[in-house]
Amino acid sequence: MRSYMNLDRVVREKLMNELEAIFKPVNNETVATVDEEIEAELANYRHQLEAEKKGQTFSALQELKQKEPG
Repeated sequence: MRSYMNLDRVVREKLMNELEAIFKPVNNETVATVDEEIEAELANYRHQLEAEKKGQTFSALQELKQKEPG
């Protein structure tokens, strides 16, 4: 750390810019991948809940039809 602080201010800024350029895209890609995975999981869960709800609705309708006289 001491060596870094002994560098010229311009050199430190260039070094930090280079490091940011190297590591920032990797971080953004990781975040995008995680976001995509979460969105896919949410879509799958939503689909499962909708299917379950439709199944319960269908079951309830079947029960009502069976209970109807006639």
